[in-house]
Amino acid sequence: MNTRMGFGVLLWCVLVSGAAWAGTSRLDGVQPGLLTGTQVEVGARSYDLETQLLRLMIGLEGGTRLYLHLADEERTRPIVGISAKNLRAGPVLLSGLHRALRSPTGHGPGSSVWNETTELRSDFSFEPTSRRGLELGFQSSPRSAGALTRVGVYALEEGQGVPGSGVSLGHESGPYTFEVLTGLVRPVPGTTSDDWFLRRRDYPGGYLAHSALSAAVTTGVLDLRSAGGLSYGPLVRSGGWGRVLVSIEGQAAILRLLGAVSSSDYRAPDGRVPTLRRYTDVSLRIPGEGSFWVSGGIASRSGQVPFSVHERAIHRREFRLGLDYEGRQLGLGITATGENLRDRNDERTRDESLTTRIASGALRGDGLRAVAEHQITRRLTAEDVVSGYLTVSRLGLRYRVHAVRLELDAAHRKEQVERFTVRGASYVSYGDWSFNLILSSDMNPMSESEIEQDWSARLELRRVFYIR
Repeated sequence: MNTRMGFGVLLWCVLVSGAAWAGTSRLDGVQPGLLTGTQVEVGARSYDLETQLLRLMIGLEGGTRLYLHLADEERTRPIVGISAKNLRAGPVLLSGLHRALRSPTGHGPGSSVWNETTELRSDFSFEPTSRRGLELGFQSSPRSAGALTRVGVYALEEGQGVPGSGVSLGHESGPYTFEVLTGLVRPVPGTTSDDWFLRRRDYPGGYLAHSALSAAVTTGVLDLRSAGGLSYGPLVRSGGWGRVLVSIEGQAAILRLLGAVSSSDYRAPDGRVPTLRRYTDVSLRIPGEGSFWVSGGIASRSGQVPFSVHERAIHRREFRLGLDYEGRQLGLGITATGENLRDRNDERTRDESLTTRIASGALRGDGLRAVAEHQITRRLTAEDVVSGYLTVSRLGLRYRVHAVRLELDAAHRKEQVERFTVRGASYVSYGDWSFNLILSSDMNPMSESEIEQDWSARLELRRVFYIR
């Protein structure tokens, strides 16, 4: 056991031994202290009884949270973080325009990125992201009722060592929302090569700036959201992108129209040129009698992989048709999807899939629930005379009563070889304690008498203390 893990075990023992003190009420006549109302959560996770993770979160009054993460892996430093009303530091996740800059044409009409606020969100999970960030924010409410203005100054360091900083501004007033983001990054230059032809246009170096603007209007029936941005630097050409989402929701139907485009010179904060240049999507969802829903859609994606001499084009079209029924004790779903792909040599690949889903039992509340799903995928290419089939079958059982939840899943996948997957999980919570155990196994038949198995286990234990 190394020093870091030893410190984590010591911290666990100290907090567990202080459970009686932390859980007792304050004595009469004793004035409340600085830590009164503090919530302390200690969590431990183990993978196959080999990798140990320890997480400590302290929640103070006012919404401030402190975070400490320890792992027994070599060369792993402790991770600390803080999340307050106007301050976030440590491991962070991106939202809003931060995500749009990195993939302007990669989000569908159902993505949460359209409704997210442009900010850095703390990631205080057992396995936090490698992205580190710091954001100082300020919020003010003008005199007009229902209006809110947000200002944030941030600094980021990506997992690839790409540093960046910038400012975000947001304003909400009634049905209108506006956001602005501007930032400066320094991506890692691409490696030089002695090849005659480069595989892609690497980033030449230097600073890269980004500016983005988004606007949204929400009414009773219409929801309109649009965004656009630019990238520019001293050693690269300026590039831009834009996208718009129109949602019309009524009693008769729900219609969503999506359009996104990115120029060939736009570069993401990591210096790369996004492969996808254009993305359009039309989806329609019509309510039927009772709990029936009929949905369909058409999507088109096209782009080019940039090369120094030529560019390889990619065209992808998708067709969707689905039927769903959600009752009290029964849920049914049938979805058919077809996708056509054509590359620069006009070679075509067509994927067809049919997915059926059946759910029975207590769909809401406690009780037993069974879920079955079967998917058939067929791929047709110009070279294959006989089409190949891929089948995936899943069967799951869910049982929940009060503070106990049990899950059992079995899956069978067959393409060129067969593969079986079995997963069992138990989630138990009692008061301030919670216990999770997940067991899974992958089985690959090597021959009629030999089966290769790969077992994995995850054990998790949490405890919450309160200082009163």
